[in-house]
Amino acid sequence: MSDIITYPENGITYDADDASGYLATRQSGVYSAEEDFAVSISGELSLTVSAGQAWVRPSRFKGRSIIMEQPTTLPLTAADPVRTRIDRVVLRYDAAARQTRLQVLEGTPDSASPTAPAITRTVLVYDLCLAEITRPAGSTAITAANLTDTRADEDVCGVMRDGVTSIPTAQLIAQWRAAQAAQVAAGQALLDQLREEIKDGSAYSKTEADTLFALTADKITAALGYAPTRIISSTDAPPSDVSTYPDGTLWITYSTSASADEAVDDTDIHIPEDETVADDSTDAPEDTVQDETAVTETTTVISDDAEPEEG
Repeated sequence: MSDIITYPENGITYDADDASGYLATRQSGVYSAEEDFAVSISGELSLTVSAGQAWVRPSRFKGRSIIMEQPTTLPLTAADPVRTRIDRVVLRYDAAARQTRLQVLEGTPDSASPTAPAITRTVLVYDLCLAEITRPAGSTAITAANLTDTRADEDVCGVMRDGVTSIPTAQLIAQWRAAQAAQVAAGQALLDQLREEIKDGSAYSKTEADTLFALTADKITAALGYAPTRIISSTDAPPSDVSTYPDGTLWITYSTSASADEAVDDTDIHIPEDETVADDSTDAPEDTVQDETAVTETTTVISDDAEPEEG
């Protein structure tokens, strides 16, 4: 009859195999996909792997705990000059050497469809793939776009869990990729539609838009229903009072010593064609006013249906 191992008990001497049976209750993977064994770019041809904790379970009754307390830098070899390849960064447990180390597995260059190198998962050698690096042909440096984090991918790494609690990372990743693909497809459809509209003339260029929608005198006249006789410039003396009544009538009062007619002439006023403004000061001298009394204020009413009034 084989021995039944009970772990731990006082007074019993245990070896590494006994402890590995206890660790086998946890599935392979990194402890946390946020901070453990994260791969980042540290130079044109170098990577840094952060400190972390992970587990490997090479067989049903054998498990190993892996701890790296300090970050490690990994050098990369030069890219192929004419063909693209995909490399992998793995955390490799070696039972024969009784150690775990970080290693870069180089892929086979292929111009058509490069693939990442296979990882090893046996009782003697067990890999956790931390990241993939695409090496474009002739490239002299790696960029963030070349680096793919694979720690959450259960097929090659995954997040550590016990034998009861399961984190369906594969399902979550599949859902995320599907949602991302749908967004990309929708965005592409909008771009294609815009291209077709521009091609068919349904959209305006900036020059065309400026021509069609620029604010011109003709458009102002059409909007107002009459042609303004004068545009007040910034050099004009400001009115002494401007009031707007609820019915839309605009009252403008000027302080002036000129005649009422001159005040009216200096104001942009619309007078309907069938109405006129009485002019009683035709014969008055230039320096006098109609009633021989100095006029200190002139009030002008601007309205579409009323004559200007003088006060």
